[in-house]
Amino acid sequence: MDAPGTFARKHSVQGAKWNPAYHAQLQKYVANINYLTGHAYAFARFILLHEVDIDNSIIFKQFGYSFFYDVFLYCAEREDEREARNEDALARRTVILSYRDKYVDLSKLKLRKYQPLSAVANYVAKSMLTAYKNNVLLRFGETWRRAVNLKLDTKSKTVDLVDKLTHEGKSKPYIREQCQVQIWTPARHAKEVLRSRRPVATTADEQAIINFITPVLNCYPVGYEFKGDDIYWDCKASPEHHVKAFIMLNRCLVAGDSSCIQALPLRRSWVYAHVPINTMILANHIFEEKYCPVTDKQPAVSPDKPAALAYKPAVSSDEPVVRKNKEMLATKAAKAADLKRKRKEQAQEQPSAQRARLVVQPPMPSQQQPPILSQQQPPIQSQQQPPIQSQQQPPIQSQQQPPIQPQQQPPMPSQQLPLMPSQQLPPMPSQQLPPMPSQQLPPMPSQQLPPMLSHLPPMPSQHILTPLQQPPMLIPLQQQPPMPSQHMPMSQQSPMPSMTSQQEQQPWMQVVQQAQEAWHARQACLSAEQAWHVWQEWLLAQPAQPPAQQAQLPAQNTKKRRPAQPRQKAECQYIDELSQATLQSTAGRCVLIDPGRRDLLFAMHEDSSIEDKQLYRYTRNQQRKETRVTRFKKILKKVKPVDIAAAERSLGAGSCVKPDLVLFKEYLKARAQVADKLTRFYNETHTEHPTSTHQIHMFKTSEPQSFPLHRKLRLSAYINQKQADQRLIKKLQDEFGPNAVIVIGDWSAPMNRFHEPIRGKGWRMLLKRAGFEVYLIKEYLTSKTCPNCYGQLSNTRYVPNPRPFRHTKRPMSIGKIEDDKECESEGEKKEKVQRWWNRDLAAVLNFRHILFSLRETGFAPTRFQRKQPTEAPKAPRVVSGMCPSYTDYSAVPHGPYSSGAQKIPSMRPPLVCRTFNNPTIESAIRDISSSIKDPDWQQLFSNIFPNTLDTTVAWHNSSAPFTFLVTGDITAQWIRDSSNQVLPYLPYTATDSALSMLVLGLINMQAEELDAYPFGNAFQPPTRSGLKPTQNGIGVNLNVFPKFDNKAVFEAKFEIDSFASFFQVSSSYWRATRDARFIYNEAWESAVSKILDIIVLLQQPTYNGRVLNKPVVGYTRLTSEAKETQFGSGLGNPVKYTGMVRTLFRPSDDATILPFLVPANAFLCVELEHLSNMLKILRVFPDIRDKAMKLASQIRSGINKHGVAMHATHGKVFAYEVDGYGSVLLTDDANGPSLLSMPYLGFVNASHPVYQNTRNMVLSFEDNPWYFDGSYIRGLGSPHTSYLKVWPMAVAMRGMTSDNSEEVKECLDMILASTSGLGLIHESVSVSDGKDYTRSWFAWGNTFVSQFVVDAITRFPGII
Repeated sequence: MDAPGTFARKHSVQGAKWNPAYHAQLQKYVANINYLTGHAYAFARFILLHEVDIDNSIIFKQFGYSFFYDVFLYCAEREDEREARNEDALARRTVILSYRDKYVDLSKLKLRKYQPLSAVANYVAKSMLTAYKNNVLLRFGETWRRAVNLKLDTKSKTVDLVDKLTHEGKSKPYIREQCQVQIWTPARHAKEVLRSRRPVATTADEQAIINFITPVLNCYPVGYEFKGDDIYWDCKASPEHHVKAFIMLNRCLVAGDSSCIQALPLRRSWVYAHVPINTMILANHIFEEKYCPVTDKQPAVSPDKPAALAYKPAVSSDEPVVRKNKEMLATKAAKAADLKRKRKEQAQEQPSAQRARLVVQPPMPSQQQPPILSQQQPPIQSQQQPPIQSQQQPPIQSQQQPPIQPQQQPPMPSQQLPLMPSQQLPPMPSQQLPPMPSQQLPPMPSQQLPPMLSHLPPMPSQHILTPLQQPPMLIPLQQQPPMPSQHMPMSQQSPMPSMTSQQEQQPWMQVVQQAQEAWHARQACLSAEQAWHVWQEWLLAQPAQPPAQQAQLPAQNTKKRRPAQPRQKAECQYIDELSQATLQSTAGRCVLIDPGRRDLLFAMHEDSSIEDKQLYRYTRNQQRKETRVTRFKKILKKVKPVDIAAAERSLGAGSCVKPDLVLFKEYLKARAQVADKLTRFYNETHTEHPTSTHQIHMFKTSEPQSFPLHRKLRLSAYINQKQADQRLIKKLQDEFGPNAVIVIGDWSAPMNRFHEPIRGKGWRMLLKRAGFEVYLIKEYLTSKTCPNCYGQLSNTRYVPNPRPFRHTKRPMSIGKIEDDKECESEGEKKEKVQRWWNRDLAAVLNFRHILFSLRETGFAPTRFQRKQPTEAPKAPRVVSGMCPSYTDYSAVPHGPYSSGAQKIPSMRPPLVCRTFNNPTIESAIRDISSSIKDPDWQQLFSNIFPNTLDTTVAWHNSSAPFTFLVTGDITAQWIRDSSNQVLPYLPYTATDSALSMLVLGLINMQAEELDAYPFGNAFQPPTRSGLKPTQNGIGVNLNVFPKFDNKAVFEAKFEIDSFASFFQVSSSYWRATRDARFIYNEAWESAVSKILDIIVLLQQPTYNGRVLNKPVVGYTRLTSEAKETQFGSGLGNPVKYTGMVRTLFRPSDDATILPFLVPANAFLCVELEHLSNMLKILRVFPDIRDKAMKLASQIRSGINKHGVAMHATHGKVFAYEVDGYGSVLLTDDANGPSLLSMPYLGFVNASHPVYQNTRNMVLSFEDNPWYFDGSYIRGLGSPHTSYLKVWPMAVAMRGMTSDNSEEVKECLDMILASTSGLGLIHESVSVSDGKDYTRSWFAWGNTFVSQFVVDAITRFPGII
């Protein structure tokens, strides 16, 4: 019955599905298993309370399924010999057995001999382990926090402080602030400290808490580490490891006179629960026969493998006796294994065609029985039928198949069953059936297959199992065929009779009376394999009725059933994860619902207003009235006799909740005294409750239709609940329309004192099945924020009770929210008004704010967003020690090679060594490569486009998110390089959330770095990343101001293009995704504000009249190269005010000669404009927006006035550097931003006359000293890499700013030839020797060239 595709069904013993002849056996089985299960829970608790004080306890070391399995079996067995397969199991069972006699004396457990319980123990052990794990999973964190609050005494301190400040006349906001500073924040910090496996205290209170919690931390084994060094995380991941600590934690609460949580689950109900039953249980406990499963695979026993350890419960501690028993039982086990091996060898020697297995099966009765009727045969009137003379069996016909020609076979004796064909399947049109013997078989009822099984072949004939009191006989059963393939249509598959359909059907057909509806299959929910199993079980569940009743079978119900709907999952998508198109499509249809405890559902339409309120409340009281549970409780209370109520009160509650062994022993004694009485009342006493006279009669009865009253009422409550759900659905459809979109809060809570758990998943599943679109919304701070002024709402303990009928008993109620904030509107403060808010109304109104904000801007308001943690959990590095360093990997070519002339190697690292795998980018590589004809360029593009993701994501935390990108062979993050490295991936971030989180994490990381030190250009990895900082050695003979931390900043060369790059990646990401979450990161706002302030300072001239202005930034260094330091004590050459911003270093990290770097100022101007436009659209930070636009205007004016110079050959050109005094530097550098890249930056069009003149100057060997022309490559170089070396990245920039297809093709060819046979883009390459290059791994160059390739094939299809 555990085969795939079977279903779980719950039926009572006296239900219509069971044969009345077996009710007694079933009832006995149910009583026995419930009796043993109740004691198993108590016995497990008894053992754990003893073992919790023992260090290195074997029980807690081996806590798991095996422990509960042994506990259940030892509640039934006494001196049975059971095998222990290893020393750990032997030790565990010895400990369990040592406590059994003590438990039996206390609980009066009746140790009886039962039929084999292994199958039942399997189910019970799993349920017990699940109960323990769920208890720890749901309660450990809450109990941990309560223990900390108890030690800090936060409750009494808060009350005292509030009373003191209230007496002094302080306002409520001030009181809350003081409570936060003095009590709540230290308590929260203490809880954060205690998350670690080895907490380190920083205050005396924290040290006291650590001492208080030390017994709990000592419960963990030596060397045990929390996952992520976080006890909450580890508790969720491995709750079974925290059971002992959970017990000790509750003891700490009890010691502090605080209420505790039941750490050890206990079954306290006296009502029989559902018990499992399968074929093995059916044979062992109902038929009381040994179950012999048919299997093709016998356990192989190796002669050289040691036998299992045989264990006999030791009642004495005498070691020689124990050793003797072990040796004796081990010898027996070895002999048994040897016998099994010999039997298997004998079986293997027989021919495969003659091989058979023996199963126990009862014989058929000697009297003849009528044959099985087909669907089209008339019922046979007589019970007698003469033998078939031709030794043939009439064919079994279905409604859709013609008769099948039978196959001849010699007749069999009248007392013997026929052999089932070994390799044949149930009848198909092309197959034949073996003839049946000349005996009559019980008729098959004339009923049809379930609707979804109508396409299956006809059923094979089945025999009804006769009473098992007759002696059994042996029947050979041959090997079953394999299962059908799920890839083959059912119409083409041959149904195969498995062991379940032939052997397990027989006992089930006798016990199960009618099960057609119980096993009714739902076509939409079943695969082909599942349908096969359901068909088998439909066969085994056919009713076993005597022949006399066959003629009286009811007519077939021809009423068409409603097709069953497939079971839908309850998973729902969050509303903030939807696309803008989906959000806009829900406009005017959204119903905002806040789930809760008293108001189960508080619903409001998004168009609701004060004039037209569209609200609906579904309360707990309304549900109780509809389900009538309160009335049912009153009835049960009246029915319950006085002695039963007194017996229940005698057990108490605290004695079984507190983890105290003495109290639990008292509970066991009291439980033993009343167990029989309560069990009889709840399971054997049948109660009639005549509601008209309210008379109560208690009596014993054996009538099959009489049940205990609590079971009747429970069924009624269940039916009423289903009806109430349907009424709720209809009400929602009437109120809000059938096409309403449900947006429901994601808050949920487990069972609490006096409160049921929140029905979160159940509500969502119910609404989805009703046809509603259901989405989740994050409820963070929605019930604590005023919908009008957005201030924080305060809890008020007592307010006038809003229910008039309760004024006499409870004039005050608890739980309202007070708004004592001053509402502000358009900058004008209104009069202070105090308003009482309903918590649910405030929540749904704030839901509407979130919904409207998502539609308008794509993000939720910042007041409802969680602040990012200062320390994110440590994330393991992606590249393991087995992966080679990519610096070494990139220096050697790797196959396979391209088929083109260049033989480009494949340089992507192995899949397991890639730092970030993304299927969207992989798909983009395939799509773009398909547009490239040249095989060399296909291979090169496949290498360089994903190079940033493959090799440079040194650390990424997707939950915060934060991303640390290196630029190549140096473990440091350059602001400029990292920003440019992700630009080619931005078009894919709108549809790929993982890629979006990567870029968003980079923005957050840069914001954090620039906020800490805005003058740096490269930064070390954060400490929380686990990456070691790079030793750069710049601290020697270095004088930089402002000062910086060498562990956080890798290089402090101030470059204004770092500011522009930070703005560029922020605005470009927002334009691509409309995701503006980074804006509400406090570090981003702070960094932008600091950058704008620095820009204003750096616009100022060097001199203020005759006085030197206060220096802003300076850099000097003892070096042999002038490009590594600055003039004038690190300040640079003097400048005059132009509106531009001075910088100390170029994008190549070389020092500027004249401080106004024109291309860098042009880049900054464009990105300031983009920043201002973005903030304008988002309607946030108006001061920053206006300031950015003003600075952009000043910079643009300064470039146009002072950044344009007259060249003798080319006329007006953009200068590379100026100082405002008239000095200009007419050149260009390979690194961007450059003069060549000004159209790419967006400052001017490529057709601008001044730019065209500048382009001609820059690309002239005669007029630009850093333009090189050689036999191998020609293009721009840089002082950074000395003379006669061209940067392929500058060649790509030349192609991206050209409209000439021939020039673009020339640039592509030079780049392809410059890879030096390594299939990657280098930093620079010699103009005459391709093997002379710098940096084999240069991620920015790889990514930028791939960007050029995409641009080229887009503008000029087929160019490569």
